[in-house]
Amino acid sequence: MILVVGGHGQGQETYARMCLKEFDEQQNIKNEKNKKNENKETREKEDTKQDGTLGKTRVEIRIADGETDDAPKEAIGADLVLNLHAFVRKVMEAGEDPQEFVTDLLRSAPRAVTIDEVGCGIVPIDAFERRYRDEAGVAGQRFAAQADRVIRMICGIPQRIR
Repeated sequence: MILVVGGHGQGQETYARMCLKEFDEQQNIKNEKNKKNENKETREKEDTKQDGTLGKTRVEIRIADGETDDAPKEAIGADLVLNLHAFVRKVMEAGEDPQEFVTDLLRSAPRAVTIDEVGCGIVPIDAFERRYRDEAGVAGQRFAAQADRVIRMICGIPQRIR
């Protein structure tokens, strides 16, 4: 999994989508090489669709975005989870445990996750806003601990942290 973190509008989504596209292209190259090693009859059987025609299978990337109308449950099982911090807020606003949501999301193994840094700046007076910052920060820490790669975006420039 790749975790892409940074301030709002720093290019996390663009970078995460690029990483998934590059990964898929590499997988397609590997798959093509493997297919060349198989005989034609085996390939035709694998590529046969239900209607009997031949064709390539295209895999759609499931995307869930916390800054849209997507519900937190839609993030579970998504390949790309955008704006994790916004999902944390939605879960909290619904009166549910955000860390339980984070556990479920981690178990679903998304391929890439983006999160804004929300803990910088002035500490809010409102108790809910302070708790939200803390919960979003803990969510980011948990994802960073599980991620294969952690990238920090600044002005559209990726900095590899791990």
